[in-house]
Amino acid sequence: MKKALINPIDLIEGYPSVGSVNDTEFPCTPAYYWVDCPDDTQTGMYYKDNNFYVYTPPPQPEPPSPPPTLEENKLRALSRLQRTDWVEIPSVTDVNNTPYLVNYSDFIAFRLEARSRVVNPQAGVLTWMKKPMEQWSA
Repeated sequence: MKKALINPIDLIEGYPSVGSVNDTEFPCTPAYYWVDCPDDTQTGMYYKDNNFYVYTPPPQPEPPSPPPTLEENKLRALSRLQRTDWVEIPSVTDVNNTPYLVNYSDFIAFRLEARSRVVNPQAGVLTWMKKPMEQWSA
């Protein structure tokens, strides 16, 4: 059986680490101590409750994405306009046609915001108006 040199100073996950694994013990500082260990024990593991564990570092968070560029915001605004172009068809808002779009003014406000961001784009994180839900007459 192999021997693991336990390092109580360099902690991993709050537990002593394995400083060395050897077939035989060698003299070390008083704080360190030797324990029997399985053959697959490796330096860098930690020792807890008479067992050896591999330390798996937590996954690193994704770096934050850069704020949208002026061009990206302009393209988003243009897309919002294009997806609501149908609102501009005259029959959609004609009260003599059934059904007609009841909340046309909500779409006008939505499209005005998008159009202003196409004409005068800005870089950075912007607060965008939520697209209205269509409400049709009965």
